[in-house]
Amino acid sequence: MVGRWQFRYRGSRRESAVAQLFSLGGNTCMKTFRAFVHGKNFAIREDDRPEPHMRGFYTTVYVEAADFPAAELAAVEVLRQDEQLRATTCNDRSDPPILDVEEIQEIESFDGVRLPRDGFAFYEETDEESESSTPAA
Repeated sequence: MVGRWQFRYRGSRRESAVAQLFSLGGNTCMKTFRAFVHGKNFAIREDDRPEPHMRGFYTTVYVEAADFPAAELAAVEVLRQDEQLRATTCNDRSDPPILDVEEIQEIESFDGVRLPRDGFAFYEETDEESESSTPAA
């Protein structure tokens, strides 16, 4: 059984999206969305390095949802459940990774896209970027 993955979520619509998920009825018309997500502060294990390195990434996630707030939550959940990402991430609970949904667009269909997401475009975070993602005490 896989445990809950701890991370910080920065989204402008979190509270309204949670309320929306609880209010969904059986006759809700689902729409298709593309979400551009920026992951930050990910301690990634690599085979050729003894210590994990701080990485950030960009990816596009495709989801079905009733509206934009629900699509934002669904996109974050897709990444939280991504086994490949979970297997290589080793953040301490006191310094969790961050997922920012930077843009969401409603799209016509999922034709021609890789579901549930595109690949990851990783980059190495600098010390300055890591410090700016950690809240002040």
